[in-house]
Amino acid sequence: MDFDFSPDQQAFAVQVEAFLDANDDPDVFDPTRENMAQIVDTPKRRALMRKLGEQGWLGMTWPKEYGGKEGEGIYEYILNEALAARGGPQIGKGVGIIGKTLIAHGSEFLKEEFLPKILANEVEFAVGYSEPEAGSDAAAMKLKATETDGGWILNGQKTWTTSAHFAEWYWVGARTDPEAPKHYGITLFMVPFDHPDITVQGIMTMGHEITNDVFFDDLFVPDEYVVGEVNRGFQYISQALDIERFTMFTFSPVGQRLELLIDHVRNTERDGQPLKEDPKVRSRIARLATTAEVARCMGLRVVDASMRAESDGGTPPTMEASEYKLFTTEFSKRLANASMDLGGPGTQLRVGTEEAPMAGRAESTYRYTVLDTIGDKAYYVGPIGSGAIAKLVHNCAGYIIQAALAEVFTMGVKAGVEPLALWEAVRKGATGRRGPFEGLAEHLLPGKFDPPDFALKLARKDVDLAVSVGREFDVPMRLANLALMEMTEAINRGWGDRDSRVAMLLQEERAGVEVRVDEDALNALLEEEKNG
Repeated sequence: MDFDFSPDQQAFAVQVEAFLDANDDPDVFDPTRENMAQIVDTPKRRALMRKLGEQGWLGMTWPKEYGGKEGEGIYEYILNEALAARGGPQIGKGVGIIGKTLIAHGSEFLKEEFLPKILANEVEFAVGYSEPEAGSDAAAMKLKATETDGGWILNGQKTWTTSAHFAEWYWVGARTDPEAPKHYGITLFMVPFDHPDITVQGIMTMGHEITNDVFFDDLFVPDEYVVGEVNRGFQYISQALDIERFTMFTFSPVGQRLELLIDHVRNTERDGQPLKEDPKVRSRIARLATTAEVARCMGLRVVDASMRAESDGGTPPTMEASEYKLFTTEFSKRLANASMDLGGPGTQLRVGTEEAPMAGRAESTYRYTVLDTIGDKAYYVGPIGSGAIAKLVHNCAGYIIQAALAEVFTMGVKAGVEPLALWEAVRKGATGRRGPFEGLAEHLLPGKFDPPDFALKLARKDVDLAVSVGREFDVPMRLANLALMEMTEAINRGWGDRDSRVAMLLQEERAGVEVRVDEDALNALLEEEKNG
C-alpha cells in the first residue's frame, strides 16, 4: 500500500490545522496530556467538538442517510491525529464505536435518539467492558443481566471506565446467558448515568487522571435500549474495536516524545562529551526511530484495512488492529524508559518545571505508560511506594518459582520421565491446581499450623528423597537443599507433627516481623471473591 497521503488528503490536513489554529486555546489543548486528553471534560472542549460537528467532520464516514458524508476513514485518522497532537478531545467513542455500531445493528428507535446527538456532539458516552475479573479480556465479563417484563435487570460492577464521571450515557456489555460459551451470551445496553440505581466512584491513576468504578444495583433497562440482537454483544464489540482502534490510540503524541528525546540527545553533554557522539546512545535512538516509523505505518495499514472492510463488507481487520495496538503501546513504553535513561536525573521533574528536560514529558508519560496494559483488577495496597513493593514481591516470587520448577523438572526428566507426561501429571496435582499464593491464606496469614494438612516430617521426607534422586542422576538441587535445611531446622524445633508450612515461621524470626491477618477479615475477602 501507499503510505503517502493523496493531494486531497493533504489539503484536508492543512484545513484541519488552520481550523485548530483559529480555535487555539490553552484551556482546550494541552499536548502534555497525550491520549489522556480524551478523559477531560470542560465546556470549552465540548464547544470545540460542536464546532467540529458544524464543519461536518463528525461522522464523515457515516452513510448520508444518517447525516454523514460516506467519506474514507483516512480523513477521520487525519483529524484525530491532529487533535491528539495538540492534546485536544478526540472523536473516537461516540462517532466510531457507538455511532457505527448503531448504524449497523441498532434499532430505528436508537438511531433516531442518538445519531443526531452524536453528530452535533450533544451527548458524551462512556464504554463499559472491563470488570474486576475481566480487564483486557472483555469476553470474561460477568455483569449480570436478568430478563424481566419489558426489559432487563442489571447487577454487578464495571471498572476502568473512562469518562463515566462526566458522560451522560453508558454503552455497557452484560452477560445475558451465563450458560453460553465465553464469547457468546453477552448483550449491549444503553444506560443513562443519571439512573438512580447506578453509582460511579472515581479512581485516581498514577497518571493523575480519573477513571472509574461503576456499580449496578437492580438497574432496570427497557427493551428499547438493547443494542442489536440479544447475546450478540461481544461480536459487535469486536467489530467496533477492530475498525476504530486507530482512533483510540493515536500515534502523534508518541512521535512528539521521540522528537523531544532526539532534540535532547542532540543538544546535551554528559561528562563533558556530546551525548549524540556516544555510539550506544546513537544505536538506541536509531532503533527507536526505526520502530516509530514501523508503528506509524502499522496504524495506516489498519486504516486502509478498515476502509476496505467497510467499503466491500469484508471482515474487520482484527489481526492488523491487534498488532498495531500491541506494537505501539509496547514501543511507547520503551520510548518512555529510554527518555528516563537518557535524560538523566532531571527527567524526574514534572511538566511545568522549567528545568525539566523534554518539557517534563518523560516523567509524565513514564507514569502513563506503566498502566497502558491493565491487569484484571486494581488493588489499594497502601501509601505511595507500597505498589512498587507489591510488584517486587510478586515478580521475585515468580522468578524463584521459575528457578524451582527448572530444578525439579530437570531432575524428573533426567531420572527418565517423559517431559510432557511429567508436566501433564504434576499440573493437575494439589500445587498445580491452585495459585502459588493461595496457600498463604490457609496457614501463614492466619497463623494456623495445627492440626496439619500434611505434617512437616512427611514433607521433609519427600524433599529429602527428591534431593537424593538429584544426587543419583547428577542434577544440582540448590533450592531443594535450601528447603531441606529449613525443614530440618523446623523439625529440630519439635515442629515435625505440625503443618509442613510451619517452617515459614523461621523466616519470620530472622526478619523480625510477623505476617498475620485477622482471620474473619481474610475469610470475608475470600468469600467476596468467590461470589464475584
